[in-house]
Parts: sequence; C-alpha cells; structure tokens
Amino acid sequence: MAGQLPTELIEHIFSLADHTDKQTCAAICLTNELGRQAVTPVMYQSVGITDGRLLPAERAHRLQLLCRTLLENPRLAALATDIKHWVDSASQEDCGRLDGSFALLVQRRLGEMNMPRALYGQVLTVLEDDQCETTEDDYLVLMLLLCNRATVLELLGELNVLRDMESLCYILGCVAEEEDDSEDGESSSSSDVSGEAESRQYGLYSIREVRLISEGLTRDGVKVDLGVEDIEPLLQFPNLHSVYASNLERTISKGFRSSLDLFRSNVKELKFSAFSAKIEDLEALLPACSGLQTLDVEFTTKDSAHRRFDWRDLGVALREFCPRIKHLRLDHERDVLMDDKDMYEMGGVRDDNVKSARLRGLGRLIELSHLTTLTLSKNALFGTRGSFAGYRASDASESDLEQKFGALDTEPSGRKLDAILPQSLRELTIICEDKYIGPWEVGLLDGPAVQHLDEMTIIDCQKDGWITKMEGPNAVQRQRDKERAARLVALAAQRAAMKAARERGSAASPAGARRGGV
Repeated sequence: MAGQLPTELIEHIFSLADHTDKQTCAAICLTNELGRQAVTPVMYQSVGITDGRLLPAERAHRLQLLCRTLLENPRLAALATDIKHWVDSASQEDCGRLDGSFALLVQRRLGEMNMPRALYGQVLTVLEDDQCETTEDDYLVLMLLLCNRATVLELLGELNVLRDMESLCYILGCVAEEEDDSEDGESSSSSDVSGEAESRQYGLYSIREVRLISEGLTRDGVKVDLGVEDIEPLLQFPNLHSVYASNLERTISKGFRSSLDLFRSNVKELKFSAFSAKIEDLEALLPACSGLQTLDVEFTTKDSAHRRFDWRDLGVALREFCPRIKHLRLDHERDVLMDDKDMYEMGGVRDDNVKSARLRGLGRLIELSHLTTLTLSKNALFGTRGSFAGYRASDASESDLEQKFGALDTEPSGRKLDAILPQSLRELTIICEDKYIGPWEVGLLDGPAVQHLDEMTIIDCQKDGWITKMEGPNAVQRQRDKERAARLVALAAQRAAMKAARERGSAASPAGARRGGV
C-alpha cells in the first residue's frame, strides 16, 4: 500500500514521528528505502551521546561507533546542525588506543578537509598520542571537526569538568592562535566571517551557540557546580555568537588567574539563568568580550544573595570592556523569601551587617551610548545607603524617608535617572527591593530622562505588581482629561447633527419654502 501513496504524503507521515527517539528513527529506516531517505536527514540533525546512565565503557564504545559512521559517511556528518554530548568525571578516563583501521580512517578524512598543516598536525597529536590513550574528550573534538555545518554545541551532565577537558581546550587554543596569526590588523566583517566558516570543510568554525545545561547533579553526595572557569575555554570558538548556561554556582577558586586577557572572544550574547555565583565571577568574563551586545543574567534569590552585591566594579567592567552593549538584564527570580513574615520585617536580609552596609550601584550607564533596553534592581541602579536597602518604602512617605536617611537617598528619583541613563535607552524595567511599590519608586516616573523612553516599568520583588510610564503619577488626571476630550467631541458631533436635522426640517416646511422664495 505504501507504493500506492504519493512520496510527499509518506514523507509527511514519517515527519510526524518522534525524531528525538533514535530507536523510532532506526525502526523507520528499516521499513524500506523511502523510510530511510525520509528519516535519515532528521535522525542525523542532532548527533552525540546524551544518556548519562551509561557506563563509561559503553558510552565510549558508542562514541567510537558514531565517529566511525561520520568518518565513513561525510554526507551524514554534513546533516548535523546540533552536537549534544554528556560529560562527567569519566570523560577524561582512558578508552583504549585507536585501532589501526580507525586511525587510518581519521588521517585520511582529516587530510581531505583542507585543514591548515599546523592544525592538522596538532589534531593528530591529540588523537594519536602514543603516550596517552583516547578519551571521550578526544571523540568530542573529532565530532566537532567532522560536523562542519553544526551551529549548536549543547553539553549536559557534570559540567564542572569542562576546564579539565584537555583535548578540547588545547584544540580551541590552537584555533585561536591560528586566527591571531591570520589577522592582518583589520577585523573582518560579520558576513566575511560567516562566509569563511561555510567555505571550510572542517568544523569548529561553524559553532555559533553553546548551551550548558547543568542539572544540579551530585557526585559522592557533593553537588556538582558549574562555574566561570568551566565556561572560559568555550569562549574561544572562533565564530561564537551566544552562550547560554544555567545553575552557575561555583565561585572562582582562590589563586585562579583568568586567561581571558590573552585572547578576544567574538561572543555577542551571554545568557545565564539561576546565577548564584559571586558578582566578581561575572566580571571575570567581560575582558575578553569586547563585542558583547547582550548580557542577560537571572540571579537566584537563595540566601538573598542578590541583595548583597556591590555592583560598582561590574559597571566599571561594562564601560571599559563592553562599550557597545545594547541589551542589559540583571534580573532575579521571584523573591519567595518575602512571603515569610519575619523575613519581610527584616527587609529580605537576616544579616545585620549586610543591611547596614553601603553597597554601590553600577554607576554612570550614560557612557553606554548603544544601550537600548535595561532591566535591573533598584539597588543595582542606585546602590544602597546603610539600612535603606531593607527599609519598607510602602510604610513611609517621601518626607519620612528624607528625615530618616537624609536628602542624598531621597532626592527626587527622576533627577537621579537623568544623570545615569544614556539617551539611547528606549526600554527600562526596575525591580523594587520590597514586595510593595512605594512613593520613592513612583517618583522614578518623573523627570526628563523618562520622557524619551518608549516604555518604563517598575515591578515589585515578587513579580506580581507593577506600574508603567502611563500608570504613574497623574495617570488618573490624564485619563480624566482624555475622557473629557472624548465627551466634548461627542457633544460637538451631537450638536452638529441636531443643527443639521433642524435645518432639514425648516427647509421642508411651507413657511420655510415661502421664506426661501422671497
């Protein structure tokens, strides 16, 4: 019956299958030639071993089989757009030496890729080192080289071992050196870079996005934390555009010296969710990201860490290293701690030292002349002055705050924004430190700096109440003026209609006709 159906219809039926299930795809491939042709492109769209339940020996065996398939079938390797790979502490364990036939296959295939001789020799040194046996890390490097159209690298598992994956870090460092040697002192345009990536027959240059999915795993009862040190080597992908990472918790180890000042990354977007590391860790990534356009960070509210930051050094780093940034989001999760009555009474912070500390804001963002969208907390924007950070603005008027904390803290907020925000800014969102929006926050809606904004929103820390530019001070009066204007227009139209009706009635009456004839 399959032979009686149009080919397009059969392909459409196969397209409805679960292509994320490799067993389903394999079953369809075994049905007939048409099934194999229809499903193979989707089956090899994403390659890699992502099952963390496999024993290291079994995972290494499957990796070798996958790499052999890609080596023997370059057409299949060219179908891959995503490389997904599970890493853990076993990724650096020896998997045995490459057998002779596999090693010859690697040499022949890599030799066909028009790879620079120096890089070709370095790759073979890594894969065929007589002193070391092959590791899963080596197979990942091989997949990255073979899949020359893959644009996404997604890594899962125990991501705190990334900085210890010697083969990947070494090859990326070699590619970065190759890029430095090939530069003539002039930066290539983005179109030139993408064109060069497409013309190369080997991978690494095609990777545009790196996703690091940390799942909060534990090893030997200890939580596995992802940190900046693990992200750092991946910034060396030559055409990298964006990095996404979740659950960054481990802070930079004592004595760690970043190598980011030794190269310049092409990354344009950094997006982090559930960020609970220190603010200094975020600063450590910026020196190499001179072309950064988007920094999107969502901090956790665990232990009220987002209330303990001194933001000034981050602001300095942004102005110094990322002057062309366009989108800056320093947000945090819904502050569930404020649901607790005692915690709310303490202003979200139990530590009296933190409440009494003076924490600085980002400073003069006016120097970021390309910035168009900005989302951040009130503390990040203005800093704190003593216990003002934890003071409940909803409980006091502006005069009460001035009497308690002094004019510096209660200066009309709109005037503060004038000295901080750049003219390029179009959208501004400010998150309060309280679960209520008080008069101090409402005052942010006044001032010339707000007038040129297309959109401005102030949100409470629990994300369930907000005011906007059109719903701030005098919003009621503005609405009344609009309603009055509408009523006047309607009344004028009604009077005009009544006048026209009277004129038509007068023209139709005999008296009107006689008057019209005189």
